[in-house]
Amino acid sequence: MQNVAIEERKEQKLLVKDKLAVCKADTDFYIKRLSGEALANIAGEVPFRHDGFCISILISGEMEQYVDFDRQMVTGPAITMLERGQIHQQIFGEGCELIHIYFKPDFLMTETQCLLNCWSCMFRSAVIKMDEEQLKEVLSYCRMLINEFRQNRPRKDAVLRNLLSALIIACGRIVAPEPVHLKNEETQPQGIVLQFKMLVDKHFRDKVQVSDYAEMLYITAGHLNDSVKAVFGRNAKNLIDEKRIMEAKRLLYLRHHSVKEIAYELSFEDDAYFNRFFKKHTGLTPVFFQKQIREKYN
Repeated sequence: MQNVAIEERKEQKLLVKDKLAVCKADTDFYIKRLSGEALANIAGEVPFRHDGFCISILISGEMEQYVDFDRQMVTGPAITMLERGQIHQQIFGEGCELIHIYFKPDFLMTETQCLLNCWSCMFRSAVIKMDEEQLKEVLSYCRMLINEFRQNRPRKDAVLRNLLSALIIACGRIVAPEPVHLKNEETQPQGIVLQFKMLVDKHFRDKVQVSDYAEMLYITAGHLNDSVKAVFGRNAKNLIDEKRIMEAKRLLYLRHHSVKEIAYELSFEDDAYFNRFFKKHTGLTPVFFQKQIREKYN
């Protein structure tokens, strides 16, 4: 593991022609407390997507947030959780103060990385409301993270990784007070779903049938469906299709992806089949959605 880079974000490339900012920090982890004019440095004029995970702790104030084209009004104290690849935008109101955390998947401790494979299992909402006691606990971890991040001491990465894992588990405890099981036990629905979610994230472009994933997990398609339904209340095919549709929406927002190119990238037989699939799940054709979403955000 390379040493954690200095605190300031090194790079934030704005792809102006696409009206999309793709943030690629050349660090595995950073954390910063922001308020006032400093918020302008991370407030996106247009939606953008990270190549890592983001946690924002809104200490006070109110912000408007768009996550994969859904609008949310967030009032502090609250936590927002973003998976990698999500298109998002944050617009801050007066009096906002927040702590912004970014990390790449490999930075997290091995024992906690399974949480990233099923982020939505642990955090069922992109916004987590907090009371004052919960805010106090979360801020205690953040202060230790900020203090360690600013120092240049031996085994800095190890300390940061442990503190980050503790913070994520503490956030999960706010959502679900019952114990969070981190072990990936193959015979338990939660463990099967963790593996399934990881495989879908990796293979959804070329593997689109439940049987494909059941085979990789050495279980029957029925067992996989039962496990997914026990956790999410939906069957496995629904999750595969939702992943493909969401990625299609994201790619349609980018100007340099045509409908035909997206259909090919997501392994549809042809663009006609992709059109039917997309309209079935969204009620809109890809071209109409693309026009609508660009008019809305550009």
